[in-house]
Amino acid sequence: MDASNFELSPPQRLAIAYSMSEFRGAFALLLAFDARLADIVDRTSEPMIAQMKFAWWYDAIASDPGRRPKGEPMLLALGELTVPRVDAPMQQLLDAWSLLLAADDWTNELVGRFASFRSTAIFGSYAGWLGGDHDVSVIGMAWASADLKQRFGAKVPNLQSKTKAPVLTTRKLRPLSILALSVVHPSGGKMLWHALTGR
Repeated sequence: MDASNFELSPPQRLAIAYSMSEFRGAFALLLAFDARLADIVDRTSEPMIAQMKFAWWYDAIASDPGRRPKGEPMLLALGELTVPRVDAPMQQLLDAWSLLLAADDWTNELVGRFASFRSTAIFGSYAGWLGGDHDVSVIGMAWASADLKQRFGAKVPNLQSKTKAPVLTTRKLRPLSILALSVVHPSGGKMLWHALTGR
């Protein structure tokens, strides 16, 4: 699966480029799907319409591959993936963004739950594909909430935690550090340096 088929930000493309080749398609699909859901939440003026779109995605992902709606590139990409499967992480992303869609007030507690679901779906899934014992929950939640703040601004409460998320120095986990640094240092210099050196 070619990630160029999806609309992805430069930091996301960089993270994908540094990902393990056997997981690259699945990683790209999760990031692209996450961006699609964020866009739905961002653009909606009628929550009911957005909820209908989410319901369509829930049903489409849960359907047998042969019965999924035709013509949607992300569903086509999902059907082409054999290992690793990303049906469950995509459902987790729907769960995450649905929390925000259903709420008038985005409280710290709500954003925390959202960040946990989103982190598990993307960061947790990638770490799980690698095998071994990789705890990426802290950096994943820091990315999920900081990225949300960057996109939605004042609608997101000021983040209570001042704890600096760790940089993952393991080469295999570098894609996750790249994503985390992209929302902490938007200029990109530190992110690019980390991508090149691991520091």
